Amino acid sequence: MNAVQHQAPPVSRADWLQLGHTWFLAAVIAAPLGIVLHEAAHFLAAVAFGFEGASLHFASTDYAGREAFWQAYFNGSAEAARRILPVWQVGVVAIAGVAFNWLLAVAAALLAPGRDLRSFGGALLGAFALFAPVRASIGLTQLLTVRPRYLDTLPAFDEFRAATALGLPVELLVAVGVGVAIFCWYYLLPKLGRDLFAVAPMLIMGSLTGIFVWMAIGLLILP
Repeated sequence: MNAVQHQAPPVSRADWLQLGHTWFLAAVIAAPLGIVLHEAAHFLAAVAFGFEGASLHFASTDYAGREAFWQAYFNGSAEAARRILPVWQVGVVAIAGVAFNWLLAVAAALLAPGRDLRSFGGALLGAFALFAPVRASIGLTQLLTVRPRYLDTLPAFDEFRAATALGLPVELLVAVGVGVAIFCWYYLLPKLGRDLFAVAPMLIMGSLTGIFVWMAIGLLILP
């Protein structure tokens, strides 16, 4: 009965507007929340390994020796990089944010249908589940566009750095991210039924708004 109620279309223009408003606000919160949780996972992993100078910023995480490590590593001096920081620990820190996003997205996708997807709580879980895996597109895009220039540049995206340090194929990590995205969308979108026509544009606009707002105020909160 609940599943039928979740998929039933709004009966009036006011219902559509309310649904769109709910998902817009949920997406405004979910987008920056995904960014913060991603960076928090990097930060906590760095702290757990005792990396000096670990610091959490509004859209990044840093620690002492980070850039020097990668500069040495990609310049072909793996031994010099190892003298700065343990390679496998740097790899774990690099993958921590990505993996945490994967887990949270899948969990949110599985939990969201248990709530009314027209309620704010259900919309928040749904928006997070649908937004968080979008990050996989960054890895895929960089894999296709930056890969030919790997030898000339210092790749910045997490999947490549993690794969390099952990000895894994970068294609594997990107494929997992894409797979998580497909699972979340395939699992959750059909459960919206015809509500999807009201939700989809508000989800996109809300996510973009949330990112822009976080970029503006995040620097003040987590400089």
